[in-house]
Amino acid sequence: MSSKLYTKSAYDKEYFITIKTEYKVLEKKYLSRQQELKKWENRVNLAKGNNRDKLQAEAENQVEIIQNKIKHLITQLIELEIEFKKTLESINESTEQLSIDPDKLLKDLERLIGDSAMNLEKDINTLKAENELEQLKNKIQGN
Repeated sequence: MSSKLYTKSAYDKEYFITIKTEYKVLEKKYLSRQQELKKWENRVNLAKGNNRDKLQAEAENQVEIIQNKIKHLITQLIELEIEFKKTLESINESTEQLSIDPDKLLKDLERLIGDSAMNLEKDINTLKAENELEQLKNKIQGN
């Protein structure tokens, strides 16, 4: 039995693709419904022009049904667009967290280990410098 371990970033990217795909499918449905609406609106006008009240009423009923479907599709598209933007932001945040900022790392280290460790490092460097200076003085005096 194998299990996949997803990082948040990988999950977000997969979810992003799913949302984008669903958005495109709904967008095609929306365009198709718009064409269908125009067709039925033309039928309403034709029926009205030919004084066919029963056909006009049926066509108007279809127009109303299609308009409701279009409203529902628009709502879904807006919701997906919002989700799309949230997921995109989440992906961007994940990649920002992975970047390495040396100044931030240094500040985090200083905060974690405190100033005493930094002072210890300065003291060691000072002792090394004094030791090297003493050796240089001995070399000069020895010549």
